[in-house]
Amino acid sequence: MCIICDNLPVVVDGGAVVVEGGAVVVDGGAVVVEGGAVVVDGGAVVVDGGAVVVDGGAVVVDGGAVVVLGGAVVVDGGAVVVEGGAVVVDGGAVVVDGGAVVVDGGAVVVDGGAVVVDGGAVVVDGGAVVVGTENMQTQMHKLCLLIS
Repeated sequence: MCIICDNLPVVVDGGAVVVEGGAVVVDGGAVVVEGGAVVVDGGAVVVDGGAVVVDGGAVVVDGGAVVVLGGAVVVDGGAVVVEGGAVVVDGGAVVVDGGAVVVDGGAVVVDGGAVVVDGGAVVVDGGAVVVGTENMQTQMHKLCLLIS
């Protein structure tokens, strides 16, 4: 299944956007989920010129991808969880307020932006968080060497 929205948002109130082996493509709009989740299992959510916004839920990627071009992934009160897939943000940021970024065997890649976690944690187990050209593990290692 493939859903294509041109200059229109995908808005879900109290439910979820679930992609299994297909795609949701949003060109010039946004994916907005209130009280639910964006779940990608073997497919993709692609947003060009907009954002993926989840209020009170999570972005879960298991074997697929969430790709945001020129926008951001914003999660308020939930988490970004990547297990064997990827969250890719080009020209924007991954922002998590009150939750966590958890990477287990996948990757969060941000080119031209930042990973911001307010009131939570960044947990990497067998994957990577990459901002710009250096991954976060390398940056943390440099920080530890500076402190010691």
